[in-house]
Amino acid sequence: DSDLTLKTKKAVESADVPWNSQLAGNIEKEFLLYKEDYNCLGDLIEPIKNTIFDSCSKILETSPENCELHRLWVNFQNKNEFNPVHNHSGTFSFVWYLDIPDEIRSEWKSTNSNSQVRGCIQFFSSFANNRAIVLNPKTNDLLLFRSSHLHQVYPFESDVTRISISGNVTVN
Repeated sequence: DSDLTLKTKKAVESADVPWNSQLAGNIEKEFLLYKEDYNCLGDLIEPIKNTIFDSCSKILETSPENCELHRLWVNFQNKNEFNPVHNHSGTFSFVWYLDIPDEIRSEWKSTNSNSQVRGCIQFFSSFANNRAIVLNPKTNDLLLFRSSHLHQVYPFESDVTRISISGNVTVN
């Protein structure tokens, strides 16, 4: 819900525990938001968990009580930063876009031959004949995917910041 997105975007501004060493990204500002003994989001963590767990449980036809959030982090991605091809741990992973400036979303329309993926997220799926699936997400989009899916996030050239949070969920 967009209200939760706005509240979460404001809350992540106070994140101050660097998490770069735990992540694959070539992104300067990556911070821990939540893990078993740490919660930077206060009361927002429950509605965030409920949203994610509800989606996971529907896919696997199980109860949300069978879901567990292991970690949650925020990426403040700037010009020329990127996430190389990687996957995650757990059953599901997600990325929730708190802010994607229009400049980033429109870069892929450029006439440059490399522009088809600029600023996008790309998944490689063995479930789709090993096809690469490129998405150009917008603010408030939540992408939920199997943790084993290889994916990458391409750099963009605009002098703006994309804010996203990601995490890993295990379903028992």
